[in-house]
This record gives sequence, C-alpha cells and structure tokens, in this order.
Amino acid sequence: MLPEWFERGRIRWAWGGWEPPEMYIRAGSTSGGVNGSALWGPLWWDYLHSEEHVRQMAEIGINLITTHYYKGFGLQAEAAEMERTRELVELCHAHGIHVLGYCQQTSVYPEALLDEIPDLREHVQYD
Repeated sequence: MLPEWFERGRIRWAWGGWEPPEMYIRAGSTSGGVNGSALWGPLWWDYLHSEEHVRQMAEIGINLITTHYYKGFGLQAEAAEMERTRELVELCHAHGIHVLGYCQQTSVYPEALLDEIPDLREHVQYD
C-alpha cells in the first residue's frame, strides 16, 4: 500500500539539481538545462539548497524532489556536496517535502578517483 501523498494525482515533483556542480562545470556547456560555464552557476546552486527555495516549493505544493547524491567523482571528492544534500533533505522534511537522492553508479571519473583508488586503472574500461 502506498502512502497517501504518493497516490495517483497527489505527487507534485520538482527537479532539485541532481548533478553535482563539478559535472555541469566539466560539461562546459548546457547539460540538463544548466549551463556549466554560466557566471551565475554558484549562486543558482546555493539558491537550490536554501531554505527560501524549499519554503517556496512547499508553498506551491511541491511534495517530492529529486536531488544529487553521488555521481562518480569519489566519496572524498563529493563529501562536501553529500553533506549539503543531507542538509537539504532536513530542510525539505521540515517543510513536508520528500526527497529522492540521485545516485549514478555507472559513471566514473577515473582521474578524479585515482587518489581514492590507486589501482583504479586496472579496473576501468575505457571506450
């Protein structure tokens, strides 16, 4: 049985920035509607994680968002953004918004992971 908020016609979903900023910057162009080279990028990213934004989403009826969790740059490299996600989840829950964490287990950024996994080159297949 589904929770009441999840029943047909009750979900009000919003995209909550499911790629970490590094992915948008690496793209260097528009990816997922976000221009990684835009000067306003960091301000926009801060706003996505602000209580003001979460409150505004709740006020218009949003009850579910999808946001970033892990992309493949490494647990150490993404630790700060993962903590930021935890803080965003707390804000969302305080405003009655459920959160889905986007976790990409198939993308690997080998050069970023070498510090964490020294023998990574032996386990990664390159196209």
